[in-house]
Amino acid sequence: MALGAAAPLSACAAAPAGQWAAPAAGPAAGLLSQLVESYFDELLALTPTTATAYSEYRYDDRLEMSTTAEYEAAMRALTRRYLAAVESIDPAGLSEQDRLTRDMFLHDRGMEVAGERFPSRLMPIDQFNGGMPELLVLYGSGESAQPFATPADYDRWIRRASQFPAWVDAAIATLREGIGQGVTVPRVTMVK
Repeated sequence: MALGAAAPLSACAAAPAGQWAAPAAGPAAGLLSQLVESYFDELLALTPTTATAYSEYRYDDRLEMSTTAEYEAAMRALTRRYLAAVESIDPAGLSEQDRLTRDMFLHDRGMEVAGERFPSRLMPIDQFNGGMPELLVLYGSGESAQPFATPADYDRWIRRASQFPAWVDAAIATLREGIGQGVTVPRVTMVK
């Protein structure tokens, strides 16, 4: 998943999906800022381990089921909804910096749409990326992105880790789906 320009440009302000209203001063720029921030906030809700990596700890008790078709559909819907909304903003009413933000956002969302033709969901683990198992080992150390400083931190970790068996079951089903479609990582790369 490419976060692109959204991450550094976002302050994670929440706005209900589909309800964007431009402020009175600089309506196009205000709307663009609100859309980018809302996109990032919704993205973090869908990808709680990414939220943790950005020190957004409100999702530390959740684990995305990234290998499921439902998750893939939710990510696609998020991308397409915000792509259409940001495309509708006329760049003529934006400052140079805001045009750059708009262009980068559109580029990154366009790359995500283009990437949909590759069935990466069917290969949750490959020779370069250990996927969720590798990430949870890091987070579970309590020394990286998800620190354990209080009893509540441990409780959030336990709730997150307790969802991992369901992720594994979904990953196994997804890998089998990939085998059925002939979408697998080459054996030689996984043996090494």
